[in-house]
Order: sequence, then C-alpha cells, then structure tokens
Amino acid sequence: MSRARLMARAAYALALGLSLGHCAQAPLQHGVAAGPRSLGIALSPEQSLAARQRMAAARPGIEQASATLKTSRFGPEGRLRVTLQLVLKRPNQFRITVLGPHGPPVYAVACDGAQLTALDVAAKSYSAQPATPAGIAHHLGGLDLGLTAEEWVDLFLGTLHVPEDAWASREKAEDNAPITWRWSEGTRQMAAQFDGLSGQLLRASMILSDGREGTITLKGRSPWGLVEQLQVHLGASAHEAAQDVDMSLSDGQLLPASLDDGAFRLDAPAVPSL
Repeated sequence: MSRARLMARAAYALALGLSLGHCAQAPLQHGVAAGPRSLGIALSPEQSLAARQRMAAARPGIEQASATLKTSRFGPEGRLRVTLQLVLKRPNQFRITVLGPHGPPVYAVACDGAQLTALDVAAKSYSAQPATPAGIAHHLGGLDLGLTAEEWVDLFLGTLHVPEDAWASREKAEDNAPITWRWSEGTRQMAAQFDGLSGQLLRASMILSDGREGTITLKGRSPWGLVEQLQVHLGASAHEAAQDVDMSLSDGQLLPASLDDGAFRLDAPAVPSL
C-alpha cells in the first residue's frame, strides 16, 4: 500500500478523544466501561432526571459546521500525521477530505445519511455503499467502533445520545463527581461519562462483540461549541493491532442552515471519451 494511501486511511481512523502521543491510555478507565450495575453509586430517579436536564442544556445548538483538523494516528505502521477538512450537518451527514503533504486532496469520503461515497485520488478509484457502521469504519481506516453516522456527527459536536433505558451512577457521592451512563445496544456495551456539574460529555466507551474495547475522549470546546480535541483508542484483537488517533481542531466555523445535502455526496469522476 502506498504511503499516500496509508495517510488517507490514517486520517479516517477517527481516534476521537485522547492526546495519545507517548502515553496511550488504557481504553476503559475511571469506571467508564459498560458493565455490572454494581459499578459506582446509583443515581435516584430524581438525580437521573436532573442529570439529563444538564446534559440537554450542555448540548450545543450547532446544526452544521466545518473544521480543519490536525490528525495523528499511532499504529503498526508507526506515526502518521495528516490534515483533514471536515464538514458536518446534523443529524447524520458528514464529508471528510484528506489533504496531501502539499495541499491538494488525496482522499475524500461523504455520507448523506443513507449512502457513503468515497473518492481515492491516489488510487484513482470511486465507491458507493450503504452508510452502515461497518461501511463507515471501512472508510475510517478500519476504526470499527460500531458507531452510526449520527453517533460520529454527535461526537464531533461534543454530544452522544443516551437512551431512556440507560442507568446512571457516580464513583463518589459528591455533586460534582462525573456521572456515567451505561446501556447495551445489540452486541455492544456502551458507557458515556458526563461532567457532574456542566453536563458536558467527557468520554465514551464501548465493549464490542469481539471483546475489543474502545474509548473516545473529548477535551475542550471552541467558543461556539465544537470539540477542540478528540482522542480515540481501539484495543487490539487476535487479528487486528490496537489503534490510537488524536485529532485537534486548528480552525472551524459555523455554516448556514441552507447547506445543501448535495455537499455530502461525491460524484463519480467522469470517464474521458475515446
């Protein structure tokens, strides 16, 4: 595989969350792992309702945005750094463009909520497929956390939907202690940790059907709400090496609500006539 292709795939290992550098952290820490209800001190119904109200209040009002991200991926091929341009629109649309070393795009993938389209400039190839979690993971460098397009968009915008049947707990009986919500989703166990006072999402964790563990950590918010740093860790399996990706916001802006859905579809390149 060419280095250009590796760089393109590296940008898509959306290691949302932790600045991993020389100290890749354990994927499940601070009691965030989805697991038995004995973890932590359970919240009462009244406390759970108040926590959900804080989470709702902390949810940014951003509906669409663009950003430039500096991305580092740590994996078997070593450390790869790329710059990518990201465009998002709630609830489930995104476009990611990977820039080459000298500026021009080398890879792009777009999701219109139903379909994924991808254009590999280096390999001169185009593809289209349903926007399933597995399909998204394929175009995100194999970073398969089982996340839907809506969940990826939520995480970039600093939120994550917590289902009504999730249960909440704290490690300590203190009002400012982080609150962790846990739930099961098919074969995936999920957990999301929120700040006990502000209601902002701090970390999301998952245990996948193959036993691998993933962690997504969010750090900082721009003045208008976009996450400043996303770090992701996906643990190793019998056949896959661990992956760590760090993404840092270098520039961003809100976009008009009139952003056309066509911005999230890539067209197949024209075939020159003979």
